[in-house]
Amino acid sequence: MRFVLFLIILSLLLSGCTSASDSVTPTPLPPIVIILPPTPSPAPTMAYLPLPSDSSLERFEVIPDFANLFINQTTPVQVSLELNGNLPNGCHQLRVNVQPPNDQNQIMIEVYSMVDSGAICAQVIKEFKVSVPLGIFPDGHYAVIVNGTEIGQFDA
Repeated sequence: MRFVLFLIILSLLLSGCTSASDSVTPTPLPPIVIILPPTPSPAPTMAYLPLPSDSSLERFEVIPDFANLFINQTTPVQVSLELNGNLPNGCHQLRVNVQPPNDQNQIMIEVYSMVDSGAICAQVIKEFKVSVPLGIFPDGHYAVIVNGTEIGQFDA
């Protein structure tokens, strides 16, 4: 009981020692604003494009498991191709070579892989999924052919 009485008296004494002028109101700091110069967005990486260094590698045909055309109905029409499939191992590098439309308005696309025949690789299947922009086309009817097989047609 004495201890409780002691605590009450101590708290009254301490509360009486402070005055309104002793209390300090913190002054808020001004916000910090950092303005960075605009940076250009990085160019999209298209790791599947053929490279000059491919001449020193061995070429293998790749048959995609899935190929689908996406046609954006804007003016002008924009077309892209989505490809899904597998490569034999992690050493194979996917390549997609898109040719401009020929005289019959066929867009020929080669899908293949390149590999260093001397490389030692774990034999683990490597999946790929890429979206390949085919471009913008003038008015006409077009066919998209991947590795000799027609994938679809569209009108621009």
